[in-house]
Amino acid sequence: FIEQMQKGKGYLCGLDPLNRPMSVTNTRRHHKSDQLAETIHRFTLFIFSCYSLHQIMECSRTVLPIGSETVIVIFNLSNFDLDNMDWGFVCLFIQCFKSYYPETLGACVVHRAPSVFWGLWKLIQPLLDPVVASKFVFTRKNKELRNVVPRGPDDWKYKYISAVEDENAHQKDLVKKEELLAERHALKERFDTVTHAWVKVASGKSDPECDEIAQQL
Repeated sequence: FIEQMQKGKGYLCGLDPLNRPMSVTNTRRHHKSDQLAETIHRFTLFIFSCYSLHQIMECSRTVLPIGSETVIVIFNLSNFDLDNMDWGFVCLFIQCFKSYYPETLGACVVHRAPSVFWGLWKLIQPLLDPVVASKFVFTRKNKELRNVVPRGPDDWKYKYISAVEDENAHQKDLVKKEELLAERHALKERFDTVTHAWVKVASGKSDPECDEIAQQL
């Protein structure tokens, strides 16, 4: 699992102008035979959650700013070859957005697709939900990509930072833990109270105090 992150196969790279998290997948760094299918399955779910499917799915959801409900997925197909094709991953990707995250996808950008890809696309497209298929955008040059997102996979270099020994030592401070839990509980109670008051007014506008507390939570 860690090896997938070290290779930079997939990662989050900030927000677009609409505050949507951007996830980048570098297909040339993936070879189906390099890892078990279960590993790439878990890794894919991890990336999408940091946009919670169980683990890149779940990551994407945890960084969604207040008011943002969708994410941008960029597939960088630079130097893509048939050896990089993984039909199991394609099916998982389709299943995720079809069954688990139907409204989460803001746009799926396929960048620098080589000629060999278009034969595969004819097989993939019929499997997609029409709504999901309509969100696919194909770009060739960086200028075209920037018409969709402000920066792309070539604008910065990904580097995996390994964990260091005792980096989570502060979590052993049980007194501080209880203090923070009590603080969070108080915020939750305040959020519930403010939300109930907001619902009674039903003005159709968001409540700044609710947004502020949600941000703290």
